[in-house]
Amino acid sequence: MPRQRHLRIITLAILLAAALSITLITLAQSQAQPRPFMTLKGEASLIDYYNVSGITALMLVIRAYLNNTPAPITVSLFAFTPTKIYTIGYYYGVGAVTINLANPLMMEVASAWNVAGLWPSLLAFIMYTSNETHTVRFMILTIPYDPGWIISKEHIAITASVNLTTVKPLPIPRNLTKSITMQTTNTKINTTDPYGYTYVGSCMGIAFHNHLQAYHTYLALAQLAGN
Repeated sequence: MPRQRHLRIITLAILLAAALSITLITLAQSQAQPRPFMTLKGEASLIDYYNVSGITALMLVIRAYLNNTPAPITVSLFAFTPTKIYTIGYYYGVGAVTINLANPLMMEVASAWNVAGLWPSLLAFIMYTSNETHTVRFMILTIPYDPGWIISKEHIAITASVNLTTVKPLPIPRNLTKSITMQTTNTKINTTDPYGYTYVGSCMGIAFHNHLQAYHTYLALAQLAGN
């Protein structure tokens, strides 16, 4: 009888240890993978919004995939006020770029939107250039945000993922392929629009898929911004 009781105690202890282990594993996974408080889905894009205590201010991460593989991309990021367009910067990364939106220029942009409840959008031009095929894949993505997040320095991360496989490659001149990559790699340029360009409309995470038109829109927008 004492032996059976001893076995029962050992069995109970093992079951409790197993239950505790499962609980700890589940808790660790839930902490390591925070859930977004908002998600916007497009035809070839996904934008998630997270509350992240480990960052000091608003952050934007743009990820790009081609054939399920992280793709090297250049990102040209623009922001709008009711009367102007600003170049936030040019960024390059393999698979992803990380952009800190806690900067004086974005603070100026956010402060210009003094209408409660209004969400403007950042405009990201995402480009993948192939030197082998001399083609470019191009996508425009609008990324809505609350200006109050920047002003209040909220701990929020925005992640935007795009699937470039759905984008039709466009041929570009051979001498332009290398130039585009070199000019946009590791450069950040902030300028204001001297023409007072006005942005009209509401863009809730829309990716534009008329890629030739998108490419010419990017060139025109960069020219308007004074680049």
